[in-house]
Amino acid sequence: MGHALPIGPLRAFLTDPIPLEFLFGLGLARFHAAIRWQGWAAPAILVCAGFALMHSAPLFVSHATTHGLQGLPRVLAWGGAGLAIVTGFLALRNVKGGLGQALLTMGNASYALYLTHTFVLMGYGLALRREALAAIPQYLLVPPVVLLACLFGVASHFALERPLLETARRLPRFGTLGKAARCSESEVAT
Repeated sequence: MGHALPIGPLRAFLTDPIPLEFLFGLGLARFHAAIRWQGWAAPAILVCAGFALMHSAPLFVSHATTHGLQGLPRVLAWGGAGLAIVTGFLALRNVKGGLGQALLTMGNASYALYLTHTFVLMGYGLALRREALAAIPQYLLVPPVVLLACLFGVASHFALERPLLETARRLPRFGTLGKAARCSESEVAT
């Protein structure tokens, strides 16, 4: 649809894969509660399919690196895989025991993971400059890099995000500050 538009900011926005991937998340947020999953098999298949797509994407996407991957290949390789993984894990939210706790922790750390995964990927990109590592098929390197990004995200969640959130919760609310400021101003005026 966007490619039919004249060249300009609207076309650039509508043909950029990031907004489409964002819409995947919005759609999932809107409809996932309405989906009634029976058992764990379908969600587990979705998660496995998403990881399989992510793992095998370098075999099918003709691009030297994942950096700068654009258009439909990016949406399918990364956006589609991400949508399947998140959908499956959301459906598994009632899992008990260690797996349930691990899923809950990853969900709680998801924003920290989102903010920190680029550092892991930058390190991965630098490491790929070494010929020995670059010679290894990338589909073999994707799982450990994803695991490392997840571990770094969880560590950042516990070391930074949670303490900052706790500190923010102890701060006075904006409405209270506004009311106090108005009282002070009226006292000064009289």
